[in-house]
Amino acid sequence: MDVDVSQSTRFYEWVAWFHANQKRVFVGAAAVIVVAVVAIVFVYYQSRKEVSASEALSEVRVPLNPGAPLPPGTASNYLLIAKEHAGTKAAARALLLAAGAYYAEGNYPEATNLFQRLAKEYPDSPWQAQAALGIASALETMKKIPEAVAQYDKVRRLYASDPVVDDAKLGLARMYEAQGNFTNAFQLYSDLVQANRFSGLGSEAGMKMEELLQKHPELAKVSAPTTPATTMITSNMPLRTGTNRPAFTFSNLIQRSASNQPARTATNRLGTNQSLLIQPKAPAPNP
Repeated sequence: MDVDVSQSTRFYEWVAWFHANQKRVFVGAAAVIVVAVVAIVFVYYQSRKEVSASEALSEVRVPLNPGAPLPPGTASNYLLIAKEHAGTKAAARALLLAAGAYYAEGNYPEATNLFQRLAKEYPDSPWQAQAALGIASALETMKKIPEAVAQYDKVRRLYASDPVVDDAKLGLARMYEAQGNFTNAFQLYSDLVQANRFSGLGSEAGMKMEELLQKHPELAKVSAPTTPATTMITSNMPLRTGTNRPAFTFSNLIQRSASNQPARTATNRLGTNQSLLIQPKAPAPNP
């Protein structure tokens, strides 16, 4: 009986409180509803914005053949998308591809500027590692050796778990070799051979290691893989040619992209299996 009386008392107290504060209750409930509606609208708007940006990116056509030259104005088209859809993931990717287009044209300073812009404007972008590698490759091609060494080493340290790390190590080894730091170069080539026994990159590192060993036999004392590099090419992967040239590829970028849109041939739509391989001109040999 005492319990029933207590519950009744609390109920009447609540009713009295509600009558006294019903205006605040209604205002609070309305505010919650408004916030929920705004959140839903914002999420929907952002979703549509991302889809629209992705569709715009897909309309930029590039050759199916990775070695074919890009159509004139490709970089400008990417930059326009980056401007019109600023803040989206597709805009960040458009910046990366614009930088890659300039890189392919040999405009390395402008490519570097765009790679740096991506790093600054989209710090959470999944393509930060690609942009960092692009900067290092551009510096190497422009023969800014000390800067390239620092940048390749930065990529190696900051993106140790990213697929670009092996390309960064290979580039760093080339830069060490250019500086005359043959021991460190040989060690990096050796490490890459061990970690990439059945890949084109591993074969390239093996050839570079053998070339370095022929020029500097004393490096035989440095730790080397137990399996000779010349016997490594046992896979179906093509051997990477032009081993003195930095290679910059967007294949990892595209493979990691995600979209609900169906893949379209010869486009840049997120989710496509197309890879854009950019091979810059070989630096002129030192006199």
